[in-house]
Amino acid sequence: VPVIIVTAAINEDTAVECMKAGAVDYVIKEHIKRLGQAVVQALEQRKVQDARREAERDLRIKSFALESSGVPVCLCDLLGRIFYVNEAFRLLAGCETRDELIGKPITAFSEAKESPSESEDLRRAGMYTGAGTFMRRDGTVVDVEASGSVAVGPDGSRLCLMATFVDLSERLALERQLEQARRMESIG
Repeated sequence: VPVIIVTAAINEDTAVECMKAGAVDYVIKEHIKRLGQAVVQALEQRKVQDARREAERDLRIKSFALESSGVPVCLCDLLGRIFYVNEAFRLLAGCETRDELIGKPITAFSEAKESPSESEDLRRAGMYTGAGTFMRRDGTVVDVEASGSVAVGPDGSRLCLMATFVDLSERLALERQLEQARRMESIG
């Protein structure tokens, strides 16, 4: 609750102490007409503080969710240069640190020869999904399903590109084993 001090007289030192203690304003009784304006300003200030606190909380939750996701995620500028990766992406890439990935083109990890910003699906629909390969730092290739989208600001401007990857290696290996087992069963 915003606190406004109403007093008959106040010296500058006392006013400063009141403000440090949490008062949002003070009104001297001989200027009581200013009280309404002080209340309105205090309530507006409180709304702004509450909105900022809520936005910061929302941002912390979203940041935590992105960071703790088991799905590899990277954010790129509109030219396809990486500026953020979560821990799952670092592990998929096989890098020691995330810093090794920052500034690199996302195409360095895929079979794609065009920048994500040049992708027809991204230009047309603002997103893409497809199977492909992901090249790890050590040169090994991993089968992945990649999804990408354009993050758009409130004014409709394109802010960045977000790409997520699902490692399909284990699933594809199991499917091959299952197919081999079926072939062996049909032979025998």
